[in-house]
Amino acid sequence: LQKSIDRQSFVLMAQPILSTMLVVQPVISSEGLTRYHEILIRMKTKDGKLVFPDTILPVAREAGLLPALDITVIEQTFCFMQSQRDTNPHSHFSINLTPDSLNKADFLDNVFTLFEKYAISPERIIFEVVESDIIDNANVIDVLRTLRKAGSKVAIDDFGTGSSSYSRLRMLEADILKIDGSFIRNILEDEFSRCAVRSFCEVAKLKNMDVVAEFVENQEIEKMLIDMGVGWLQGYYIGKPVPIETLVSEKQVAVATDLHSNPKERITTSHPTSRQEYFPLVEQEIS
Repeated sequence: LQKSIDRQSFVLMAQPILSTMLVVQPVISSEGLTRYHEILIRMKTKDGKLVFPDTILPVAREAGLLPALDITVIEQTFCFMQSQRDTNPHSHFSINLTPDSLNKADFLDNVFTLFEKYAISPERIIFEVVESDIIDNANVIDVLRTLRKAGSKVAIDDFGTGSSSYSRLRMLEADILKIDGSFIRNILEDEFSRCAVRSFCEVAKLKNMDVVAEFVENQEIEKMLIDMGVGWLQGYYIGKPVPIETLVSEKQVAVATDLHSNPKERITTSHPTSRQEYFPLVEQEIS
């Protein structure tokens, strides 16, 4: 783990988060954001095996390496974005932050140094945090407020689990609410999950927050979420995590969209052709 940090050699995976506007009418918007990707990490061992976050994070926490891990992932992401400045200059990425990082005195200085070093606009970055990690922590709330003032967005991850509550959400300053997958998996059969998701959407609307539904695993779930007014979708049906280097550029996406110039054809082929157009590698299994 220390060597991966020192060498900045984590394997970065990217999972697409798609605007429901593209599902209903898959047309590229030149004015608004219609997709972005969440960064997920893997660590490669000497024998080539991949180690996943559920193993990496507990070790990093015990060793006191979470802040170094977070800042390394941020720098690797920024480095990739800089390498794509000519082919994909408007890509957006979501990066998870741990409370250990947010509580470090030099965290903001380090992040803004990297923004400047790689010439990355803060508006292109979304920082994901878990609500229970930040509530009742004035210092962390100030850090997130500073990031938002700079132009970055803040997403509340895994909402609806643990100690999440509406009273806490009322006090939070954030831009995106990510509904935990435990409510999405069974939404077709479980009335409680459906009611909870509708409620989350209403509250998010009052807070002017976008809503992301995680664990969207089939077309039926996707359709129900769209009918409920969920604005963004994430899950294996939308796209599996792929190596960040394999992402298609926005220019390639635009070309793919131009191939379907008939509006009626665009609508009728949105399942699943639009996913093949936008994410041609999402069906690739990552071992």
